[in-house]
Amino acid sequence: VKRDFETMRRLGHRMHGNGAAFGFETITDLGSEIEEAAEKCELETIQKSTSMLADYLIKLVIVYE
Repeated sequence: VKRDFETMRRLGHRMHGNGAAFGFETITDLGSEIEEAAEKCELETIQKSTSMLADYLIKLVIVYE
């Protein structure tokens, strides 16, 4: 298994920014956690945060008006 922490860091950074831009605070927070964990090469924290993200996205309901 390749552990590409730089890619994980970039993805976390993008999640942080995009979550904030679209008003998804949970995605913003998890993106920040992933970005910081990737900078420290903390794979366990990244796995925990991505699991939390998956749970959040499964439950997310978007309402169009």
